[in-house]
Amino acid sequence: MKVMVFVSHEVKEFGAWKKGFDANQTARDVAGFKQAFLARDAKKPNLVHVGFFAPSVDAAQNFVGDPKLKETMEKSGVIGMPDIRIANVA
Repeated sequence: MKVMVFVSHEVKEFGAWKKGFDANQTARDVAGFKQAFLARDAKKPNLVHVGFFAPSVDAAQNFVGDPKLKETMEKSGVIGMPDIRIANVA
């Protein structure tokens, strides 16, 4: 079964966040994540939505629960708590 991870969060400045996001590609590769989309909200351009395919629910939970991810997100300018959802593709 395919698994997707959906992440939505506000950032201080998209360009700075994108640099941090791109710099974290190796960690996503190691976790087996494949990016499905990256979008900016039509009305709030600093509200970012990202979707990934993950190898399993366990892999997704391990990745999003890793304290290193929280630290990386904070350093790249994520504001507040991200909305992270893990779903089985129907």
